[in-house]
Amino acid sequence: GAFELLSPAGDKISVKPRTTALVLTYLIGHPGTHVLRESLAEAIWPDKDPDSQRANLRNALSILRKVEGFDDLLSSDRDHVWLSSGAIDSELWVLESQ
Repeated sequence: GAFELLSPAGDKISVKPRTTALVLTYLIGHPGTHVLRESLAEAIWPDKDPDSQRANLRNALSILRKVEGFDDLLSSDRDHVWLSSGAIDSELWVLESQ
């Protein structure tokens, strides 16, 4: 099915542009993992040069941090990006554990 993000109250949360939603999807698919910024940017923007990839990732992270409640869930340092452990419930995680 399509990617859909819901608030704890069940309200649909829109994440745009599509590549920003892909960044979030990638992080959700790697729960509890400190993902290398370089690897994440290359996975989302493989056709871009490294400088553009980094700039696009910074922009996507900025957009995600502006989504209500996400500033506390999304963490990063100079080299890594990650979601706080247990921050998001995902049907993907449920399916993989079955």
